[in-house]
Amino acid sequence: MTAGHEERGERNALANDRTLLASERTLAAWWRTAIALLVLFVGARRYAATARRVENEFVERVPRAEIWVGTGLLVVLAIAAGVIVWTGG
Repeated sequence: MTAGHEERGERNALANDRTLLASERTLAAWWRTAIALLVLFVGARRYAATARRVENEFVERVPRAEIWVGTGLLVVLAIAAGVIVWTGG
């Protein structure tokens, strides 16, 4: 093999490595998004439980309906963004 062929082979191998690493970063981003959605529900549920425990006339809190509507809207937006990204727009 000539030096030019070896150099091209090495460049191709490095390009393949970069592609693999980019793919792994993309997968990690999807996992992070999925975990964030689960955490969003857990956070909303914990807020609602805590708000019930400290509910009295001196503590104002966000109404439960607003918490769940907001959480639901964020989930819908996240799913829509995922569909747009996944299908290419």
